[in-house]
Amino acid sequence: LIVTDDVEMIGAKIYKTPEARAVEAFLAGNDVIMVAWNKSSQVRAYRGLLKAHRDGIISEERLNDSVRRILIAKKRTPLFQPTKSSVEDVLLTLKDDSLKETVGAILQKKVDQEFKKLKIEPSD
Repeated sequence: LIVTDDVEMIGAKIYKTPEARAVEAFLAGNDVIMVAWNKSSQVRAYRGLLKAHRDGIISEERLNDSVRRILIAKKRTPLFQPTKSSVEDVLLTLKDDSLKETVGAILQKKVDQEFKKLKIEPSD
C-alpha cells in the first residue's frame, strides 16, 4: 500500500493543478492520494481522478488493484469489519422489520461477491 505525502504542500503546488498532481501520483503507483489543505483541492483532485478514469487514462483494473490493497490493509486492523457493519448499517434504516431478513441476506450476498471479485476474504 503506497500513500502520498500531501499533494498540496508548497513544493508540489508549483507543479500543475491539484487534478493533474492527483492523477500523476496515482499513475505513478500510489494507492492513496493525500489532499489535506482544503476542501476545494480535495474535490478538484477527486474530479481529476474520476475524469482520468472516464477518459481511460486510469483503468478499472488499476483502480481495483488499489482498492484491493486498501481493503487488505484495513482488514489487518481491528477497526475494520466490512461485512457486519455495512449490512447492519443498511438494515438499521429499514422501518419494516419483515424486510430485514430478506434485505440482509441480499446485501450480505452482494458484499461477499464484491470481496470475492477483489480476491479478499470478508471478515467474520
